[in-house]
Amino acid sequence: MLRKEIWESIEREDLESIKQYANSRGNLNTSQLFHPQNNLLIYAMENESFEAFELLLGLGSDPNAQSRSGQTAMHVAALKNDSKWLSALLSHGGDPNLKNNTGWKSRGTVLFYAATSRNPEDMAELNPSSLALVQLLVAKGADVNVRCNEVYPEETAISAAAGRHNFDVVLYLLEQGAGYGECVEPLHTGLMSWMCNFAPSTFYDLETRNQYLKVREFIERDARSRHDTDIIRLLYQMQRQNKESK
Repeated sequence: MLRKEIWESIEREDLESIKQYANSRGNLNTSQLFHPQNNLLIYAMENESFEAFELLLGLGSDPNAQSRSGQTAMHVAALKNDSKWLSALLSHGGDPNLKNNTGWKSRGTVLFYAATSRNPEDMAELNPSSLALVQLLVAKGADVNVRCNEVYPEETAISAAAGRHNFDVVLYLLEQGAGYGECVEPLHTGLMSWMCNFAPSTFYDLETRNQYLKVREFIERDARSRHDTDIIRLLYQMQRQNKESK
C-alpha cells in the first residue's frame, strides 16, 4: 500500500487495509504531507474513526510521537469532548507529562491542554469534559505543579484553568495538592494573581460564581491551617476590595 493510501483507509475506517499497511512495514507514526500537524492517530481523531484509532494503537502507533509540526495525539486528545481517546492513549503507554513543541503553546503539557480546553462544538464555552480529562491524567501520574510551557514559564495548569474561569478544575487540582501560593507578584500569572483579579460579581453565571467561591474557601481553610499569613492577608485584601467595589 502506498503511504498516501493509509489516510484514505483511516477516513473509510477500512481496518483490513490499515492492517495491510502495518504488515508491509508502513510507518505508523508518519505525518500527512500537506497537513504536518497530523500523524495517523491525530488524523483518526479528526475523522472520529475510533475503531481505526484503536487498531493503530494495537499495531504499534506511538501515542507520544510528534507530528512534523510538533503536535502529539496526547495533546489533541486532551482537547476532545470525549475522554475515550485520551484513555486509550494512556492505556497504550501515553505519557501524562508529555510536552509538545508547537506554536504559542510551545512545549505545553497535556495537563495544560486539558485544563484549558474549549468545547469543540462551541469555542466560546469550556469543554464539558475538561474535568474528566484532567482527572484521568492525574490518576495516571500527571504532575499538577509542573510549569506549563516556555512561552509562559511561570504558569501551571491550575493558574491557566483559573484564567479561563474553569474553577471546577481549579478546585480539583487544589485537592490533589497543586500549589497556589507561588507567583503572587502583580506581573506573574500564578493562581492568586488571577484570584485577585476576580470578584464574585465578575461572574454572571451562577455556577461559575459558586465554583469560584468554593476555590476561595478552600484556599482560606488551607492557608489558615498552615498559618500562611501572606495568603491570609491577601485574601483579606480581596474581600475588602470586593466590598468597596459594590
